[in-house]
Amino acid sequence: MRPWLVSIGVAFLVVGGAALASLYAASDAPNHEQVDSTSTVEVNPTIWALTAPLWGENGSAPSFYVHWQSTVPVQVTLLDGAGSRCPGGGSSCGSQAIVCPCPVTNWTDRLSGNWSSSQALDYPYYVRALAVGADPGIMTVYATGTAVIDQPSYTLQRITGTFAGSAAVLVGAVALFLGLFLRASPYAAPPPVIPLSPEDLDELYGPGSEEDEPPPARPPGRR
Repeated sequence: MRPWLVSIGVAFLVVGGAALASLYAASDAPNHEQVDSTSTVEVNPTIWALTAPLWGENGSAPSFYVHWQSTVPVQVTLLDGAGSRCPGGGSSCGSQAIVCPCPVTNWTDRLSGNWSSSQALDYPYYVRALAVGADPGIMTVYATGTAVIDQPSYTLQRITGTFAGSAAVLVGAVALFLGLFLRASPYAAPPPVIPLSPEDLDELYGPGSEEDEPPPARPPGRR
């Protein structure tokens, strides 16, 4: 067993698993998109004023909210610029015409108003207004459109994150396996040599084993 390999393997497994889990948890969450529009126009009693297009998001669970307010009483009409709500065609938009506009709702002699819908929406929308009295004024329109946008199943970020997280898990698994089952290296340093004391030698070889033996006798006639 090699503890340092086990530690590296566990670390890679934790990091790679956490990356994959967070990536897929984030990708499965609904993606709410919101578009805000603001338009300010001058209103007067002689000519219809038309706002800039009011946009939102097309997707599932759509919602659209419009709020307007004016400094003078006005007659206001909310128009669906796409015109798909108009049975049999469109209607005029006063002195300024847009492609097949369709009235959605009206307000008469008001200083402010609100409208919202969660049905199928056809953008863009417009607001037209005409001052009721003799004095001109300023009208401001605020619109907010939200929807849940379907995300593509495979994006570059998701593919890259999946590859990196999977590689980290694979490296961690290999390191953990080697750390648990790989034996010690054959090139490890030999164990230290501990010198034996005379008492240890006596126990191993008997008393007097450390003394020198007498030299052998010489043959006769030789010096």
